[in-house]
Amino acid sequence: MAGAAGGLLASQVTAAGGFGFMSPTYGTISEFASQFDIARNTLKTPTGPLSIGVGILGFMLDKPGNNTVREMLEYALAQQVRAVWLSYGEDLGKWVDFVRSYDAKRKHKTLIFIGVSTASMALQAMNQFKADVIVAQSGDGGGHGLSTAQSTLTLVTSILNTLPPDGAPPVVAAGGLVRANQVAAMLVLGAAGTVHGTLFLATPASLYKSAAKEAIIAADGASTVRSFGFDLLRGTTGWPRGVDGRGLAISSIEPLDGMEQDTTPSGVDLDALRERMSERKEQVIWAGVGVGAIKELREAADIVHELHEGALAELRRAGDIIVSD
Repeated sequence: MAGAAGGLLASQVTAAGGFGFMSPTYGTISEFASQFDIARNTLKTPTGPLSIGVGILGFMLDKPGNNTVREMLEYALAQQVRAVWLSYGEDLGKWVDFVRSYDAKRKHKTLIFIGVSTASMALQAMNQFKADVIVAQSGDGGGHGLSTAQSTLTLVTSILNTLPPDGAPPVVAAGGLVRANQVAAMLVLGAAGTVHGTLFLATPASLYKSAAKEAIIAADGASTVRSFGFDLLRGTTGWPRGVDGRGLAISSIEPLDGMEQDTTPSGVDLDALRERMSERKEQVIWAGVGVGAIKELREAADIVHELHEGALAELRRAGDIIVSD
């Protein structure tokens, strides 16, 4: 949700009864700090623990030298955020230890969410990282993820069948979930909750520009593709091997189909493609497979309430069917 989830969106989701996360701005510390001011004002929490989480990319924390993202992590911890969500790094354990060590110096417990895309990664998150929450990040979600990740249904089932029935951390499902009946289905499978990103892109609180929100609303269920070409066009390479992104399909991405992080495009003029993007007013817009369900600009709180109430209704209906049978 980088570029979309700031302090306002995260705090509005939390205020509505969800668990809101914001992402670093990847700008300056002062810009990052301003998002916390917004969150605190929204939640009417001027000081003390802050009931939102922050998502941090592990490989960006790993970069040597002066590292603004590491400073952002420290700033978030100093703000006493409720959780830190770590994903996509070669040494996530190092940063789990960093958070735990920070907490050990004060009276505050930061929940650690670990994003995983395979059952073996889930076992590592439980046994090695001692994660408080495991996020099953499937290939259906928008933005970045493991290119070989399974669908949400298959991945969640695989992880839940692999983890021990007792003593495992809660697993939440992420990827392409936009409807209340999908939430209910994940809960019936055994997930402890669900994650929603694309669903909140077209909200007033989203940091997406108006044109991007309009494109999200106009998209249908067949509008997204997975490709590392999006990052080649944006110049945002450096992701761990095997990670690409899902976004709205654009014509400029077609010549880059099949390109990978360690591949130098042969016979492809990236500058020309970027110029064509500009001429056609195309842009990279991250979105998951459920984007077709978004038909209008909606308030974040309304989305949270609809998912909650709708999922409860679906579960009651399913219970009635089981009992009657």
